[in-house]
Amino acid sequence: MQESGWEGCNKKSMKDKLFILFFVLSLVSTVSAGQRYFVCTLWTYMDEAKNPALTREYLSMMKKHGFNALSIDAHWNIARPDGTYDFTQFDRIVQEALNSGFAIFVRVNTSCTWGLKPYWLKDEHLACEKSEKPFIRPVDKSGIPSISNREVLTRMADFYTALARHCREKFGSGKVVCFTGAFSLYLESEYWEEIDYSPSAKRDFVVWAQKEYGNIGTLNQKWGTNFQEWDELDLATAHPTAQYLFFEYSLKRWFYLMNQALKSGDPKAQLGLQTGCTYDHYWRRTANTPRFFDHVRWVFVADAPIYPHRFTCDYLRGISQGKIGVANEIDGPYQETLTPERVLSQGVETWEQGVDTLFVCNWNLGNLKDEKFKEPLRKLGVLARQPGTVIKADRAIYVSVWDIIHNGYWGGISAYLDFYNALTDKDKRPVDIINDGVIERDPHVLDKYKEIYLPKNEYIAESSRKALLAVKSRLKIVNPEVAGIKDEYKRPTKSLQTSAR
Repeated sequence: MQESGWEGCNKKSMKDKLFILFFVLSLVSTVSAGQRYFVCTLWTYMDEAKNPALTREYLSMMKKHGFNALSIDAHWNIARPDGTYDFTQFDRIVQEALNSGFAIFVRVNTSCTWGLKPYWLKDEHLACEKSEKPFIRPVDKSGIPSISNREVLTRMADFYTALARHCREKFGSGKVVCFTGAFSLYLESEYWEEIDYSPSAKRDFVVWAQKEYGNIGTLNQKWGTNFQEWDELDLATAHPTAQYLFFEYSLKRWFYLMNQALKSGDPKAQLGLQTGCTYDHYWRRTANTPRFFDHVRWVFVADAPIYPHRFTCDYLRGISQGKIGVANEIDGPYQETLTPERVLSQGVETWEQGVDTLFVCNWNLGNLKDEKFKEPLRKLGVLARQPGTVIKADRAIYVSVWDIIHNGYWGGISAYLDFYNALTDKDKRPVDIINDGVIERDPHVLDKYKEIYLPKNEYIAESSRKALLAVKSRLKIVNPEVAGIKDEYKRPTKSLQTSAR
């Protein structure tokens, strides 16, 4: 496998008023852009996918609610020992969806959850706990493939190529809007208690460290250690910053390889990134998604129903800078907190904030038929037929990725969310939420903002610090006593306020 080349009066009337208000606001506060996608997800292991009659009924219900796109997974367990794949069920569903006028999104499912796995996968291919024993998820006794394992990477790339080629030959080049990894390591990591400490990952880590630091002295300086030789390094006990950077490196390599594989099957194919939710397990997620934008053209976030969707969408808009597609997802009605009101508000807030793709996921036919969800889905279907929106913000909140990683869980994101919620004029004057990855890709992106808020930003990486100081007159440092007092390796530095003088 070649790796070079990449480095959320009466009730009814109130609901209607709420909908009308949101709809009017979306018209007066934004300008027209492209198409809106309203996407319903059908997993291939569901009865609605396996039974042709139920498939047709499912698509019919989608049409009634106003959906205009179908998301379907292709699971790599359809691989045959002779190197071919059985696309029979996939083809039937996609063709019926296309005949019904739906756009198609494909989730490339390279997991082994719920007992689904390709014929060749063995324990030696799985991600491991720190003990180097394969991590097995208790709920379904399944593991997850290691993206440091060369055979796994080769098999994944083969599947991506075959899938893209098949879709090109069967349905037409570029007919699939986006191919996105599903249930893959690091992408939706709330499903996994550990990352990957397999022998393959540990070997990769030493090679990465040599390239990252150049010499053992630089590594010791950043880690605060006293290693003498490279072979003394162990991923399981390494500096937490180095662990994160290595996992990010592994993922970037994965995106590079899968993007290349997709395009060898269809040059017009686009690769997407699914990050789960912005809040829970954020520090183990792809917090620095812009670092992957050389290979990724879409980013999907799946908020839980009770989470602050507006913040999520401003984050999606801020990190994308209008250069890639972004989407929010409403998860399944099996969650008790998913009320009809929350379905409507999440969808409206998504589109109102300039995110023009809205998914619903883990909804079966019974859920789509449920009377309590009929009106919110119908209303979202009406909005889906409106043009998309563009919001141009002249101010930004800079979120330090390292605050999230080092402070963990809600402790990392809460300072930024609290500040955001305290902005009394955000309904009238939008704000982008940006992070280190945005700045690293283009430091001059800061020039477009009149004000750049730093709510906490205890940890600031050197590259971000340099770019921020270049626009110091625009910085609004909320907590100067803590802003930038540590770098990404937790080493003490001058506060950004002091440095800006």
